[in-house]
Amino acid sequence: MMIELLSQSKEMNKSIIEVEGWAENLKKIRAFVSKELECQIPKKELHEIVLAIDEACQNIVRYAYDGGSDNLIRVQIAKHNQQLNINIYDSGNKVKLGTLKPKKLPEDISPGGLGLRLICKIMDTHEFVNSDLKGFTNHHKMSF
Repeated sequence: MMIELLSQSKEMNKSIIEVEGWAENLKKIRAFVSKELECQIPKKELHEIVLAIDEACQNIVRYAYDGGSDNLIRVQIAKHNQQLNINIYDSGNKVKLGTLKPKKLPEDISPGGLGLRLICKIMDTHEFVNSDLKGFTNHHKMSF
């Protein structure tokens, strides 16, 4: 696990973790997010944010990396004034932009899309874009 604090200033705090894309590494991401935000965000919101990031990273392991990969998952947390920006990158199967939709409950409770619904409910915004970061194909942007 690599953790790198890129900058620390009043305007912008950025922290990054990169782990190999295996399910057993998701606990490292959860611990990292919790540690980075525990003094900045109320406990209830912190748990929700950790859950949303964990769900996004689980989806990477499951779908982008077909169950797991030595390729990296990169999570970047940036706090700017009162805005929390989360950027998650992977180098797996490219997301077909515009095709991922959250499930509509209670009509559709079949597998697939329920985690995305959870992310939409927790986060203020989220979107998938093509990555402009070298070595990564997908970029999931979220804010709270």
